[in-house]
Amino acid sequence: MSPVRRASGSTLVAALTIAALASAPVIADWSQWGGPGRNFVAATDATVVGWSEGVPPVVWRRPLGPGYSAIVSHGGRLYTMTRRGDEEVVVALAAGDGETLWEHAYPAPVVVGPSLDTTWGSGPNSTPLVVDGRIYTLGFTGLLHCLDAATGEIVWRHDLAAELAVATPYFGHSASPIRFQDLLIVPAAGALAFRLASGEPVWQAREFAASYASPVLWRVADDVQLVIPAAGEIVALDPRDGRLLWRHEHANSQRTFLSDALVGNGRTLFASAYFLGSIGLRLAADGGSVEERWQTRGLQLAQSNAIRVGDVVYGFHNSVLVALDVRSGDILWRSRGFERANLIRVGERFLLFDRLGKLSLVSLGREGVTKHLEAQLLEGRSWTAPSLVGSRLYARNLESVVAVDLGRSVG
Repeated sequence: MSPVRRASGSTLVAALTIAALASAPVIADWSQWGGPGRNFVAATDATVVGWSEGVPPVVWRRPLGPGYSAIVSHGGRLYTMTRRGDEEVVVALAAGDGETLWEHAYPAPVVVGPSLDTTWGSGPNSTPLVVDGRIYTLGFTGLLHCLDAATGEIVWRHDLAAELAVATPYFGHSASPIRFQDLLIVPAAGALAFRLASGEPVWQAREFAASYASPVLWRVADDVQLVIPAAGEIVALDPRDGRLLWRHEHANSQRTFLSDALVGNGRTLFASAYFLGSIGLRLAADGGSVEERWQTRGLQLAQSNAIRVGDVVYGFHNSVLVALDVRSGDILWRSRGFERANLIRVGERFLLFDRLGKLSLVSLGREGVTKHLEAQLLEGRSWTAPSLVGSRLYARNLESVVAVDLGRSVG
């Protein structure tokens, strides 16, 4: 069965595209997992004024099928992934009104067995990446696509299982690809690199197994390392050639990482594994090894992100919001009264979008948390991290997507 691209014709696509561009201001895009800096810190042009009571102004709301793929944006369009029966679907939406611009559907059946669990669904779990007019996606079973972002046409594709013997993780591929120079780096069976333009394989690093967290680039002094929370360990590669630079074991009983490592200015790295705890690693001067400085069970990240601000990390241990000093591993404070949530930093404030669809606007600091506003945006399982473009927040659950305007208040 061949892939199917569903659209209503080039005339309709062109008309919807023009309408989308006309209704969406030119602002910084959220074109990858974690936003502009891959750290869930909004661009400087992002604005959150707040809202008075109830729900912030709803720009649009529309149905969307299941999946945990986050929403990315580029040039007035939104992109995400969903599942429709035995197919995975990459979908492009108009940012202005949420209308479908195009869909690219392809067969992606999931066969449940002892090595594959769909208790929490069959994905897709990974978030697309948009680079230079193309969109890159990784499906639940390892189908890797490069599509034209304007039309949804295939530029190139790889079946990682069939071509490279890449096994599907127990809960499906979940980590999101990253760009380095002209390379697309995919966290699968370790890590794989392909040319962005052609899909040509460039290098493989298979000395370790990938987990569910996404890689980040760590720029230290004049060098850069690719940091991957892998199966039972943190590894760092040279992103140019995949050479292993260092590895550090941090293994829970499942050997899983669910959240990304956090890097920042300096040589200290934070990583956290559920059912185990968090660690602080210090990179050696030559970049070839790390030293574990501390470990704590006081913060164990699960299906949510964390944000680092200077030397403080904010994240959720189950439904407890925790602030941790990354230099010492000391817990600065804990705060109840929330559900587990994903975070976005906007200037000096934070948005918390929790697992049941509630949005909160808070201030966080070394001294504690101040809650300003909250609103119920969606119902049911809302594990997907939201995206913020300008003043517009895009959030999804397993049934729908909502766009709300946080740049103007109501009432």
